[in-house]
Amino acid sequence: MPNQSASWVGGRTYVFQGTVLLDGTAGTHIASLTVVPGAGNELELVYGQMTNAGSATLGVDVLIDDGANTVTELVAASTAATYRFPQSLSSAIQAGPGARYLISGTMRLRLIAQTSTVSVTQIFAVVLRVWGDSPTFTLADSVGSPTLTTNTSGFF
Repeated sequence: MPNQSASWVGGRTYVFQGTVLLDGTAGTHIASLTVVPGAGNELELVYGQMTNAGSATLGVDVLIDDGANTVTELVAASTAATYRFPQSLSSAIQAGPGARYLISGTMRLRLIAQTSTVSVTQIFAVVLRVWGDSPTFTLADSVGSPTLTTNTSGFF
């Protein structure tokens, strides 16, 4: 049977979950997940979650940019264990009814967690609708030698 999903108007569902593991390095850490659809592809953010598995002060940012400039920010908050978006239960930012977050080409979806004193394990998860090929997912930490683990990554 031929692959019907490429022409399916609703796209395909993609799930990604990854972990930036605590490495004990002191300093301000910026752990992140960056998702890029790639040329000719498009994705829609359905929902996601960031989990802070530690107790260090945390700044959280979930945004969409054009590679250089912020287009929209879904969450900007601090000091909580878990953030869900776009309907965040942990912050005052709420998406309107029927809000759609479309990302195409070289635009990026960025999930960012910042700690002020030591590294803290961060867990990033997103569910996307994808039109075209698989997006590129990049886990990172700005300090030390983090262990970056992809727990789930694929079409469902």
